[in-house]
Amino acid sequence: MFTPESSGKSLWFGARVRVGRPPLTITAVQPQSPADKAGLKPGDHILQVNGITPKGFIDFNEMLVNNSKPDISLAVENEDGAP
Repeated sequence: MFTPESSGKSLWFGARVRVGRPPLTITAVQPQSPADKAGLKPGDHILQVNGITPKGFIDFNEMLVNNSKPDISLAVENEDGAP
C-alpha cells in the first residue's frame, strides 16, 4: 500500500517503470519518494493496481491518476519471483 503525492491531475509516484508489456518492471526508485517509502525496488514487477492488472504503462498511469482514494494497493513481485 502506498500513497502517491498528487496535485490536481498531476501525480508523483517516485519510480521509473519500463514501458512495454506486462508485467511492468520498476527500473529506478527516487529516495524518499512514495515508491521508496512503500519499499519498491528496481527489478520489482507490478502485477496489479487495486486488484486490477494493468494492460500496459499507459493503463498503469491512468489507474494511478484516476484513483479516487488516497492510498493505492499494488501487487508486486520482486525480481526473484517472491511477492
